[in-house]
Amino acid sequence: MEALEALPFDIMSAAEAGLKLRTLGPVRGRVDWVEAQLLAVFSRGNGAQAEGATDTTAWLAKATKRSGRDAKRAVKRAGVLAALPGLGAALADGDVSSSHVDALAGIVPTPLLPKAAVLVAAARSSTPEELAHAAHRFVADSEGDDGARRAARHNAAQRVHFFDRDDGMRAMFGQWDPTVGAAIERGRCRAPAVPAGSTLSLRRSSVRRRLQRA
Repeated sequence: MEALEALPFDIMSAAEAGLKLRTLGPVRGRVDWVEAQLLAVFSRGNGAQAEGATDTTAWLAKATKRSGRDAKRAVKRAGVLAALPGLGAALADGDVSSSHVDALAGIVPTPLLPKAAVLVAAARSSTPEELAHAAHRFVADSEGDDGARRAARHNAAQRVHFFDRDDGMRAMFGQWDPTVGAAIERGRCRAPAVPAGSTLSLRRSSVRRRLQRA
């Protein structure tokens, strides 16, 4: 790290910067691998509870000053690497990135992870986006129920969340199963037309009813 921090940034060319950026991938991968090993040890020893935290994710967010979302991603990443040591080796070697690991963490259910070694080879030769497609196919083939369990998981995960943005705007985040999501994208869940210059205000219940009808 000291050598990287001492680089002559002010006189470096773009080509030289590109070369150095490429070297950061393996460095970052090794750090992520080490973090995953430490998290595994910490979780096995109930370290979070010993320090008064509810779980490892909450402890990690506070201890490392990162967002809850990033902490949750790191904990899930550790679980994937524990189940797939080959993927951990690929990460430490710089053959894949943490984005590959996160793609599997978000798609492959925990019970299927030990059977997902085939995806390690795919990860080495794929982008994270391509690996995600392969992971979806793997899950569908492994469960052997024509996607019924996957559909049930999608249905259970549907939600709508309202929140205030930093600029004061009221915003909404939603996630839906593919069928409902496609209907929304096709415009079956549109807000009513609003005259120019007027303010649109939709009640939460109204939005939810529209989403449920989509």
